[in-house]
Amino acid sequence: MKDGYTGTKGMLTASWGIGMSAKTQHAAQAWKFIQYLMNKDTNSTLSTLANGFPGNKTSTPDFSGADPHFKAAFDIYQKSKPVNEFTGLPAADQLMTSFLTEFQKAVAGQEPTTTMLQNVQDQWKKQF
Repeated sequence: MKDGYTGTKGMLTASWGIGMSAKTQHAAQAWKFIQYLMNKDTNSTLSTLANGFPGNKTSTPDFSGADPHFKAAFDIYQKSKPVNEFTGLPAADQLMTSFLTEFQKAVAGQEPTTTMLQNVQDQWKKQF
């Protein structure tokens, strides 16, 4: 940040990528589940358990017993504009999809981690 900057400060965050397929067979139930995940109380609990920031701007994690740096970081987060590192990146959705596809293969034991990492790197290099 430049000295003397007076604009809104940004802070890198991990976004809550919650959505529902347009082709889901149970749209009402899926929407109800999304609403449950994002309501103030549930979102506060989830962010506390994940040691992360909530996706609902009215939610606040429970800081009792937490590292004091977590509370300090949350205070900065509340005063900042959330910035996702993939926003505006060319082919961001495809990059994340390729990563997650390979990651799921590795977690399922279908390929070793070294192969997963190499495949992701090869796919990402094509974009840059």
